[in-house]
Amino acid sequence: MIKNKFFRSVMSLGLIAGLALGTPITAQTAQAGDNYKEYKNSDVDTRSYDAILKAIQGTDNSDYSKNKTVFIQTTDVHGAIDKYSCVRGLKDKLLEDTKNVDVVLVDCGDFLYAKENSNDPEVNQYEYVNDSHGLAPMILMNAVGYDYATIGNHEFEFSADKLKTYTDNANFKITSANLYKNNALIYAPNFIYQSPSTPDFQIGLFGMTAPETKGQKSGNIKGISVGDNREDKQQEGIPTLSATAKEQAEYLEANSDLVICLSHLGVKSDDSRSSLKTNRSVDMYYDLMNNETGHNPIDLILDGHSHTLLTAGGGYLDSEGRPVKELGKNDKPNTALEPVISTGIRMPSVGVVVIDNASKTIEDRFLVSTDELRNANIINADVDNLYKAVKDRITDNDALQAFLIKQHEAYTNGQPLPTASDLTGETTEDTTEPEDDDKDKTNETTEVTDQDTTVEETTEEPTQDVQEPEAPSDKDPRAGHHEPSSHDRNGRGGRSSSGHNSGHSSRNNHSHHHHH
Repeated sequence: MIKNKFFRSVMSLGLIAGLALGTPITAQTAQAGDNYKEYKNSDVDTRSYDAILKAIQGTDNSDYSKNKTVFIQTTDVHGAIDKYSCVRGLKDKLLEDTKNVDVVLVDCGDFLYAKENSNDPEVNQYEYVNDSHGLAPMILMNAVGYDYATIGNHEFEFSADKLKTYTDNANFKITSANLYKNNALIYAPNFIYQSPSTPDFQIGLFGMTAPETKGQKSGNIKGISVGDNREDKQQEGIPTLSATAKEQAEYLEANSDLVICLSHLGVKSDDSRSSLKTNRSVDMYYDLMNNETGHNPIDLILDGHSHTLLTAGGGYLDSEGRPVKELGKNDKPNTALEPVISTGIRMPSVGVVVIDNASKTIEDRFLVSTDELRNANIINADVDNLYKAVKDRITDNDALQAFLIKQHEAYTNGQPLPTASDLTGETTEDTTEPEDDDKDKTNETTEVTDQDTTVEETTEEPTQDVQEPEAPSDKDPRAGHHEPSSHDRNGRGGRSSSGHNSGHSSRNNHSHHHHH
């Protein structure tokens, strides 16, 4: 049975306000060269790995009696693929050190493209990633074992055709509720995560993509539309950003216990709260707020796009204690109001969200430094070795694409994923049958690449690069995918027998099977 959402919302705000572990840093400010955006009245709560265990198991680090779900969040990776081994390492370490814990990995967009600000010296460290045209990040994300991701505005830098090839071979589910190609949704608008350890606990997830996607190279986004709140940007047949968010959040609220938005909308300084029709995640949140009751169907926003470090946004309360979007003369800051967490740019940290499955509440959220994880040797050696192999082959796009396809085929069939040695060995001249198979796959990949190039140049068939779910726009625009977790405690990928990102199952369907 779905809990009373107002009661849950009030409880969540109280828990957020009572963050006790770690030292929050108030009013995070931008620092030279780091690209972090200021967001006033925000908190940045960064903790150690040991603090994660305490958040999960209590202050004495011994309570294993309750089932918990831990979300690990990344966003705006922008080429920092050397840090993916820390993400998988953190998941592995949590599963090793805890009991009754499910771990879900999510990314909130801009995972394909490296360059962001040429004045930032750190950019030069990762620009080589673009030589793979986005293949390197996809290969690493598949190896890490991500569960869900949303699409960022920079995902189209290497063309919509390449993006489709990559996402077709992603070993994780992709959601964007406001991204259209020729007026049809490209990706599933939402998913309902079914806890593998707690049968009556479900989390609704929906993705939102920044309208700034339209600002990318025009040839790469032919036919692409993004739901936008600005009055001068309305398009026939495309709902506004906030209308889409409302529809998704209310649908998921009625069909799950918690609602989490995987947002690539970002936050900005306080002027976003004084504008009625803007597109930031906090604007979306306030547009869904019931100002009389304080109720909001969204329980948490895992945010990206603005490269901000924060774990609680800076909302306001009016003189009567009610949440408000526009700041009045007598209004007071309330840093616990906006349930937003964002992890910066190029993975200085990962986000950690701790959820109690029994009470169905978000208990805690904070950041963990990837430098600290690496220094503590909390890394996955297989992912690290694959990163090095991919970096060595970064300009061999045919080999990388063949490897990506091989990864997805293994995942689809419930087999172990190929490793660094499989990528390194592709250049070995051999007459054995496995090498012939690899060569055939490489040739097939070359044909796909050539086809992509033709489409980019001619753009005569723009509908070819549309990922066709069972058109949510033709039936119920809210309906998404409702299925159990695809990864067990050992981190091995599974797969629904119904196919990756294909079809929309009924909202109460639990019949999907996964191979382990």
